[in-house]
Amino acid sequence: MEQQRYSRIEIARLLGLEESFILALEEEQIVTCEPGGEEGIYSSQAFERIRLADTLVHELEVNLAGTAIIVRMREQLASMQQQLAQMTEMMREMARRLEDPDDSE
Repeated sequence: MEQQRYSRIEIARLLGLEESFILALEEEQIVTCEPGGEEGIYSSQAFERIRLADTLVHELEVNLAGTAIIVRMREQLASMQQQLAQMTEMMREMARRLEDPDDSE
């Protein structure tokens, strides 16, 4: 399934932002353009990062350096939660097999 892509102008219009804000996010490496694509084209994941950064900067008054840290930590937390869920499922499967060894493949 192809991921939605947005131009810098589209994101600025949709979120009510100045393009300079998006460029500042690029400078802080909070978002990057699509690799190998046209300059100023962003993935839907980058769009969500920009939306989060907008909230952090304009509503919560976090500076860009702090925003970069928060965005990265939030993504790391989501990744760890996914890994924990996978490990939990593996442990449940192992426990099920230990309880009923005849039912294993």
